[in-house]
Amino acid sequence: MNPVLSIIITIYNKENYITEALESVLNQSLKEIEIICVDDGSTDSSGVIVDEYAKKYPNIKVLHKKNEGQVSARKIGISSANADYIGFVDADDWIDSVMFERLYNEMKSKDLDFVSSGIITHEGLQQFDTAEQRIYKTEQDRRKLFSTMIWDFNTKNNGVVPNTVTKLYKKEILKRTCKGIDTCIHYHEDDGFVYSYIVQCKTIGILHEAYYHYRYVENSDSNTKDDYFFARQNCFYLFLKNEFKKTAYYNILIHQLDYYVARTLVEGINFRAGLALDAHMSADFVFAGKKKIAVYGAGKHGREIIKQITDSENYELVMVIDRNLSIGEVNGYAIQKIENVKKIEFDRIVITIIDEKIHKEVYDTLLELGVPKEKIAILSI
Repeated sequence: MNPVLSIIITIYNKENYITEALESVLNQSLKEIEIICVDDGSTDSSGVIVDEYAKKYPNIKVLHKKNEGQVSARKIGISSANADYIGFVDADDWIDSVMFERLYNEMKSKDLDFVSSGIITHEGLQQFDTAEQRIYKTEQDRRKLFSTMIWDFNTKNNGVVPNTVTKLYKKEILKRTCKGIDTCIHYHEDDGFVYSYIVQCKTIGILHEAYYHYRYVENSDSNTKDDYFFARQNCFYLFLKNEFKKTAYYNILIHQLDYYVARTLVEGINFRAGLALDAHMSADFVFAGKKKIAVYGAGKHGREIIKQITDSENYELVMVIDRNLSIGEVNGYAIQKIENVKKIEFDRIVITIIDEKIHKEVYDTLLELGVPKEKIAILSI
């Protein structure tokens, strides 16, 4: 069989999830595919599992390598691909059976260099690029798309969401653009792959359809602290800056990149770099890039934070929570029970309790209620 599509799965210690990911790829309605599993030095049974699959399915190829990170693993997978089109699946996610047939047919029938689709979150929500759903094929089209591609200042989101896995690529372009991606990039590696690729494309398709299921894994590479966070950010920034300089679109991209990286640095100081600064920051610092804010705590400190939020044009206060419902309201907002976080949409919830024991209890309760760790901030003093 000559595959029309190569699907690359990079794997590092995903023994609990790799079977579901592989089964969903094997179940694709598009059958002329090869599956390339790159085992990036797993120390669990992930490598054994994919080797067993390769014995049963001739279209599965397994490559074992020492652990060097996602960028290195993807590059090896790309260089081993036999098909003209390439897609990616992360080892802890899964996909609908029609996904790659839909993307492949879109690419072929409309002669596209790139197509981007949506994602289904672990909460079951569908998320799409904020860019308009259509084909971009003229110079004017590309400039319109690129003007908000990295950061749309109106919607406060990426115009094209920089995840590698909901897209389809041409191998000839991807092999060329991924060469310069440094293996030092361990955070924002998706952004490097996607944005360096798309600026080399002539015809681009944006689909507001979702077939890819994202699983939130708390101890995954993208959700752990990194002692080299700042160095990796600089590596990522310089790579994309240099890639953009090679194009005619540098002037409309660089200000987006500057803001995007600065925003990432601000948000990553606590969560990614591990510097415990929340207690010394203003709301403007902690909530950079966030829009809808919920506050736990209606005491003196909580009221100060609430005032910062309501006085700012950048944020929307969506909920005030406190165990003491008898307070009634703060700044016109009725005090609500913590269980109500499941009923409202917010970008971040901030705990403003001074007592360490109580704010730890609140933090644990929010996690139990399904609030993702990265959405919780603590302003405790």
